Amino acid sequence: VVHLHLPPLLWASTAVLLACSAGIHLALRSIRNGQENRLSAYLALTLALGLIFLILQSISAVDVYQSLVQSDTALAHAGVFKTGGLRPALNPVVEAHVLIVGFYLFTGLHALHVIGGLIPLAVVLSRALAGRYSRNYFPGVRYTCMYWHFLDAAWVAIFVVLHLTF
Repeated sequence: VVHLHLPPLLWASTAVLLACSAGIHLALRSIRNGQENRLSAYLALTLALGLIFLILQSISAVDVYQSLVQSDTALAHAGVFKTGGLRPALNPVVEAHVLIVGFYLFTGLHALHVIGGLIPLAVVLSRALAGRYSRNYFPGVRYTCMYWHFLDAAWVAIFVVLHLTF
C-alpha cells in the first residue's frame, strides 16, 4: 500500500555533483599550469553546477513528499487511519515515515554543506576574476577543491545508502 521510491532526479543530481568535482579539479589544474583565464571559467562552471544540484535536490524533496501524501491518502481511502497506537496495519506507514525522515535528514544536511561550499566558491571566483591567483599562489582554489571533493564523496555515500534503503 505504501509506495515510496527514490526520485529518479537523484541520479541526475549525482551526475551534476560529479561534474562539479570535475570542474573544480580542472580549475585547480588550470591555475597550477598558469592558465588564469581557464581558472575563472571552470570556477564559474562549478558554481553553476552546484546551483543546479541544489535545484534538482529540491525537486526530489518535493517528489518524496508527494509520494508520502499519495500513500497516506491511499491508506485513508482503504480505511486505515492513524489511531495513535501502532497496529500491524500501520507498520508500512511508520516505516515510510522513518525513510522520509532519513531522506530529508541526509539530503538536507548535505544541501546545507553544498550551500556552505558555494559561498567560498563564489569568493574564490571573484578573486580569480580580479587576478589574485597565480601559478605560485592559489590557496583558496586548493582548499575549495578539497572541500568540493569531500562533498562529492559524502554525497556518493549518502546516495548509496538511500538507494539501498528505498
